[in-house]
Amino acid sequence: MVRDNVTGLTWEMKTNKDGVRNYNNPHDADNIYSWYDPTDPNPGTPVSGTDTKSFIDALNNAHFGGFSDWRLPTIKELAYIVNYSISLPGPTIDSGYFPNTQPAIYWTSTTYAVNTYTAWGMYFDSGTDGISSKSNSAFVRAVRGGQSGILG
Repeated sequence: MVRDNVTGLTWEMKTNKDGVRNYNNPHDADNIYSWYDPTDPNPGTPVSGTDTKSFIDALNNAHFGGFSDWRLPTIKELAYIVNYSISLPGPTIDSGYFPNTQPAIYWTSTTYAVNTYTAWGMYFDSGTDGISSKSNSAFVRAVRGGQSGILG
């Protein structure tokens, strides 16, 4: 885990970036997930073990780091850890703090308001945000905590 002392957020770190997916290890950097949140008006499609809810549930059920309040970051939270000074094609993130980051799209918890069948993601190959169909798969990174309103 890595803690951001400015925002108060604690971020999950990824391991095993070896090109092999291992869904028994939710921290595996190669795992990709479809977007699913049953509380969302357009929740996406549940895919047991390989959707974002399964990922978050695995962390919380295991009390990862002694906590059970892990979640997907908002688009603002994920954008906050982009390092725009890193040359493309990235990954556009400080690999000292966030090793094993894939230079690809990572899901956020933020549904796209114009088309609720899509959600926001952050592209760590370019440092840009974008939307993707919730049925697509993307990488994930969990977060917890924070100071209310710090990123608002």
